[in-house]
Amino acid sequence: LLPALVFCALTIAVFCVANWQKSLHDIETEASASIESAASTASIRERLKLHAQFLRSLQAFAAANPDPANNLQAWHLFARNIDVATNLPGLFVFAYAPVIQRHEADRLTTGIQQQSDRADFKIFPPIEDNIAAPVTFVAPDAPVQRKGIGFNLMSERTRREAIEHAVINQDVSLSGPIVLIYDQETKRPGFILTQGIFQPGMPINNIEERRLALSGIVVSAYRADE
Repeated sequence: LLPALVFCALTIAVFCVANWQKSLHDIETEASASIESAASTASIRERLKLHAQFLRSLQAFAAANPDPANNLQAWHLFARNIDVATNLPGLFVFAYAPVIQRHEADRLTTGIQQQSDRADFKIFPPIEDNIAAPVTFVAPDAPVQRKGIGFNLMSERTRREAIEHAVINQDVSLSGPIVLIYDQETKRPGFILTQGIFQPGMPINNIEERRLALSGIVVSAYRADE
């Protein structure tokens, strides 16, 4: 019996030691993953701060040049000088959208269609609410990004909530997960940063006043995997 008992005791001891080592390995792996995740989160946060600062600059520019249809040259010059690929890695597109009442849609559409490169402009999806925010300018000015021209930012709940938060807080707002209109087939996850532009001279002391004074929106859009 003694050799059998010794064998059983050694087997149990080896099993316990193996489990203990596995537990230590799992703890170390989890700790390493947590450290790596924290570092990645900090890196992303710092990068988003840079992008949020860019959006504030874009908001200031849009407030000074509120109508790209009549200031298209200034907007293109601004976009060319940004150099998105070098200075804002990860940014897929930035855009401007005026906030309009539903009854103003036809007048806006007609005015934009008179531009040399906007003859096929149309607002999509069809406006169903009282207000809309159709994109009238995008950059970089490339064929893929141009597909966003005319898109009503108010037509989708998550984007609309981000805009509402931007108005409430009078600052840059980060949306929840969305699929950019460029990625409807692939369903790549994305998100946007957005900030409101307010009509000069109108009071913006409280939320209701800011809602009434909202005249436009600036947006920067991202593919999450990039």
